[in-house]
Amino acid sequence: MKAKSSHFFGGLLCAFAATTAAQAATIYVDINGPGSGPWASAYQDLQAAINAANGGDEIWVADGTYLAPVISMVHGFNINKAVNIYGGFAGNETQWSQRDFVNNLTILSGDAGVVGDRSDNRTTVVRVTFTTSSNIRLDGFTIRDAWGTNAQGGAVFPSAGIVIGVGSSPTIQNCRIIANRGHPMDGAGGGLFFDGRSAAQILDTLFEDNSAGEGGAIYLDHSNQEIDAPTIERCRFIRNVAGRAGGGISMKVRRPSGLIDWTVFQSVVSLPRESGLCGRDAGTPRTMGNATTA
Repeated sequence: MKAKSSHFFGGLLCAFAATTAAQAATIYVDINGPGSGPWASAYQDLQAAINAANGGDEIWVADGTYLAPVISMVHGFNINKAVNIYGGFAGNETQWSQRDFVNNLTILSGDAGVVGDRSDNRTTVVRVTFTTSSNIRLDGFTIRDAWGTNAQGGAVFPSAGIVIGVGSSPTIQNCRIIANRGHPMDGAGGGLFFDGRSAAQILDTLFEDNSAGEGGAIYLDHSNQEIDAPTIERCRFIRNVAGRAGGGISMKVRRPSGLIDWTVFQSVVSLPRESGLCGRDAGTPRTMGNATTA
């Protein structure tokens, strides 16, 4: 009887897994309008596609510039569920392998006001707020033109191209995070801001021309807890600037954490001190290999 029960419940688990897999869908986004084939039902609004998605879905985004929204006074596209979002499509593909993120630039931009007037740009372009899964991926995008230069008080305030919330552990790969600005003294993480515990993976990504008070490209916070183990591999940092410390990366964590590997810091500048990598409150990478400064 026990063997039969085991087989019965095993069958239920298999059926549940198969049903879950079958429910995963591909959602299409094309700012230039619906195309042909599976793209005929494409959304033009990326946030609307994210809102419509279920956990486990893929979102394919065609080339073009998508302006970051403001949702309930909060700036940026909000990724609040376990979805995989891929840029680099032309808008006519039928297979994922057909995408070309090098030539089909898919841009998420904070320049949502008067074009070229940075004073009205979004303070953040992308926020990752889903905290119970690492099955989030942002792959093949250019994230640019966050502009948060208005400090509030003397503390460090996040203003970044991407803000990763407490407990969120996404994978960011094949992206270009460029020309994002935080306040030159009080801002943190011009390109990318980790808020609290995160085991995010940042892979094959370029950080270029970002700036903030600390962590011109990346800022890792929080000093009261360990950031689980963010991984930064095969990335390149070019002309990132910090007004105080860590032109490339600034870490404020109490325990050693993380991996930085096969990464190049090139022309990173911090005006007073520590230009490439700055660790505060005993925060240094658990492993740092093959990281070079050019």
